[in-house]
Amino acid sequence: MAYYSHMPRIDEILKAFSLTDIEAKVYLSALSLEKPAVAQIAKKVGLNRTAAYHHINHLLEKGFLKQTRKGRVVQLVAVPPAELAERFDRITTDFKSMVPQLESLQKISRETPIIEITESRRGYSQIYGEISSMPEGSTFRVLEGAQAWQKELQLQSEKDLNAFFSRVIERKIVTRGIFTQEVFEIINKGLSKTNRSVFEKRIWQLKSLPTAMLPFQQLMFIYGDKTVFVFPNSSLVMSIKHKDIAEIMLAMFEGLFNFAKNVTF
Repeated sequence: MAYYSHMPRIDEILKAFSLTDIEAKVYLSALSLEKPAVAQIAKKVGLNRTAAYHHINHLLEKGFLKQTRKGRVVQLVAVPPAELAERFDRITTDFKSMVPQLESLQKISRETPIIEITESRRGYSQIYGEISSMPEGSTFRVLEGAQAWQKELQLQSEKDLNAFFSRVIERKIVTRGIFTQEVFEIINKGLSKTNRSVFEKRIWQLKSLPTAMLPFQQLMFIYGDKTVFVFPNSSLVMSIKHKDIAEIMLAMFEGLFNFAKNVTF
């Protein structure tokens, strides 16, 4: 079992997706062999054929294995890890989109805000994940200054930005934003050609104000019952989860939005 002893983290991750310890080992065995027969997997994992069949059937039902035939011999094919990752990502995204409905069932006092402070890199990742998992057709608000946009480009890789932009487009999530004029200069210089193209395909309701009129260098998001502030100088992200606070900030944002100038890419 030397092939398996160096992968305890993979084992734990697979078990988190409803696999038993033995099922995880069977899947990894099938992955390491080319279209193995049941006997080959049983030998590699150290099971008798009856036990191997039992666990293999479970993996077939759970969609971790597929089977084919070569003559009379049943051969097994492990579902590629990338395909599993995509499946898990979809499940996670769908579950996150249901969170507002599920939370509405939870009896939490409206009087107590939930405040969370994180470092900016982890905070950005959390924000991107939550926004891109909103129900299809949702709208989030963003107010952003130049320093915050520069920090955002520094902390997020091209791949991370592309994944976020693409998911927002896929889920038809509307970005209702107010940027200071300096931000548009940074967008033109800071985004790669590929990400600029994807960035512009998002559904935008975008306006701008001169920096002199709006001396704002931070970043604020409003989505659901959350208001999130990003402070580029201190590299901190503060989120406040409270429906009434979100409604107040939303009203202030909309007042400023109505006053700002329309912008198109």
